[in-house]
Amino acid sequence: MSTRYTHEVLKKFQVEVLGASGCFFLSEGDIGLTKDFKVQDFEKNVSLMVTWDEKEQDARCLCRMYEYYGFLCRHAICVLQSIGIFNISSYFILKRWTKDVRGLDSVSYISNGVESKKQRFDELFYQATKLSEEALLSHESFTIAYHALQEALEKCATVNYSLNVSKESKFGLQEFQDKEHADVNLSPNISLLDPQISITKGAPKRMKSGIKKSNRKKIQKLKKG
Repeated sequence: MSTRYTHEVLKKFQVEVLGASGCFFLSEGDIGLTKDFKVQDFEKNVSLMVTWDEKEQDARCLCRMYEYYGFLCRHAICVLQSIGIFNISSYFILKRWTKDVRGLDSVSYISNGVESKKQRFDELFYQATKLSEEALLSHESFTIAYHALQEALEKCATVNYSLNVSKESKFGLQEFQDKEHADVNLSPNISLLDPQISITKGAPKRMKSGIKKSNRKKIQKLKKG
């Protein structure tokens, strides 16, 4: 994956790959070529549903990490491993998170004219991500970024209104992602970690917090007193 993803995205994706070892799944049934899995995430203490579409070779989780961040979550990875898929298909690698996007020069990119809505989306998404990572470092930078975005949004809405741009002409998120899948060059599948051993019965005991232990000791002292 290091040859495809940007460094920032690669680090986040590696966290999800490692996090898959803290999940286990139970099949919830299937309808035709579509299968539902209930995945228990012990690290985050949540239970989520993952749907696997055999025909489309597509996995979607209710956490929506792939839709919002562009890379597979630990829950989907857990399911893929459970059904014998240990390689990440190029289908799941969105172009806006690859090193190909890094090579774009923003100035020439804009001056040359960006006619494709998908190109505009890719560039804006990339720049917005960089802005978010910088703005979250302090409250002051967050305030600057927040107000700048609000002002930019109002200006864009005004311009689009004056140009009579209809909402029907705007692409949805899913359509953009479908186009990205088609644009990614086919390459050998990327290997995941070795298959994990799935635990189908029981669950690891939750660690007791220091507060609970302290409260229990106080109660015992009061009883003795």
